[in-house]
Amino acid sequence: MRFGWRSIFFAALAAVALGCTSPTLPLPPPAQPTESAGTQPNTIVLKGTGAIPTALIIVVNPDTQFTGDQVVEGTEVASDGTWTVTIQAVKGDDLQIIQLAGDETSSIDFTVEI
Repeated sequence: MRFGWRSIFFAALAAVALGCTSPTLPLPPPAQPTESAGTQPNTIVLKGTGAIPTALIIVVNPDTQFTGDQVVEGTEVASDGTWTVTIQAVKGDDLQIIQLAGDETSSIDFTVEI
């Protein structure tokens, strides 16, 4: 059996079309970070692992009683999936941690315990 260039072209086109229509998995949310006291008053340090390398981690604290406005801090995830953010927060503040990779986002809620 002999295949011409047209047969090969259409087979390759079909393979590409099938691959492009396959569903993609959603971006997994970042893992719960560890927390420790920051060096400045009313700050905490969040350290996370398992994030998408080179993604952005954005931490939002809408509960900031010190400034009257929400506080937003962010960082780029290291190549090993780790990240560290220092943010103004106190015990009981509810933070939102957002992972942004390309056009996709995922997030988790985090309550400050220390």
